[in-house]
Amino acid sequence: MRIAIASGKGGAGKTMLATNLAHYLSRQRPVTLLDCDVEEPNSALFFPGEYYDVRRVTRKYPEWNSDACTRCGLCGEVCAFHAVLPVAGEVVVFERLCHGCHACSELCPTQALPMAARGTGTIRQAQFNDLRVIEGRMDVGEEQAVPVIDAALGEAKAELVIIDAPPGTACTAQKVIETSDVTVLVTEPTPFGFHDLTLAVALVQKYGREPLVVLNRDGDPYGPLAQFLTGFEIVRIPDDRTLATLYADGRLAWEHVPALENALKNLAQRIFHEKT
Repeated sequence: MRIAIASGKGGAGKTMLATNLAHYLSRQRPVTLLDCDVEEPNSALFFPGEYYDVRRVTRKYPEWNSDACTRCGLCGEVCAFHAVLPVAGEVVVFERLCHGCHACSELCPTQALPMAARGTGTIRQAQFNDLRVIEGRMDVGEEQAVPVIDAALGEAKAELVIIDAPPGTACTAQKVIETSDVTVLVTEPTPFGFHDLTLAVALVQKYGREPLVVLNRDGDPYGPLAQFLTGFEIVRIPDDRTLATLYADGRLAWEHVPALENALKNLAQRIFHEKT
């Protein structure tokens, strides 16, 4: 089972929930925690230890061969991403814009744009008793996260995988949600939390599923959000200063905050359809 912990916006508590849920469940069964927020991964901060590189992530992009090129300009016409630009008798390749579709390379009449491999990120991991932590990390300056997310997802072959998904509803979040069995959306009782939750719910429903919703920092109710959540399965995590302090220190909180432990137990029961 793959469980995606996602959110419509950053800062709602997604990583807090993913790390604590993974650690909580690992006391009962082997778990893999997979950090797919590859542009700014931070789940590993809560599990300090010896990480080793599993592999480098590479992708292919066109490399111009000036000797074979006839300067026909076809490569620029067929590139849907404006990554190939014929100009002033040369062909400029913006490799970080390239999506690796191979169109320019395959359609070039003189094979003047062969595809070459380039590193874009790293997958690393560590083992903590029954908890395996895998992190995908993009190289600085890279534009596209999906190839690194793909590679990270390919490394998670355990029976139970908790995925710290990228925030938002862009293609990076879609990649994780579409490959997951269960999606848990984390939100907060604010206008921003409400707005972005509606977008995230619509995304999950696009794949024919209904999300579980975790309301983090639950305290003063926000009326429109409360009305929207009518009919959803909701787990509430109260606004707790001790929890916030532990999280800010990079520490797992569930063993020290009974309200969080109860919320994790409740969430696990809903995920696995266990009887209370």
